Amino acid sequence: MEKEKSVIIFSREYPPNLVGGTAVVACSTARGLRKLGYHVTVVTSQNKDVVINEDGVDIISIGQDIYQQNTGMSDSNIKYHMRVLAFLKDRVKISPDIVLVPDLFSYPEAYLFAKKN
Repeated sequence: MEKEKSVIIFSREYPPNLVGGTAVVACSTARGLRKLGYHVTVVTSQNKDVVINEDGVDIISIGQDIYQQNTGMSDSNIKYHMRVLAFLKDRVKISPDIVLVPDLFSYPEAYLFAKKN
């Protein structure tokens, strides 16, 4: 039997946080890949730390309101990216075949995660 392909999507926006197009793209991509038979994990930001499965998609929400912070490479943003990596270390047991980043804000942790896995 063939191993199920896996994908991890890094996006600070994902439903129910519908701030803009990023959430729509991340959600549509996750659902579409799931329908194609991929194991899909989404890493996103919400108000609290939550790990759930919704419609076959694993959703890992890191408790951080990213819109309350300054944008750019401020200390608080760097701490957020490092917190995401630390949170994932104990919760993601897959080595994904694909890493997607529809939200460039999530690029640092996506890059470091992909490099390690």
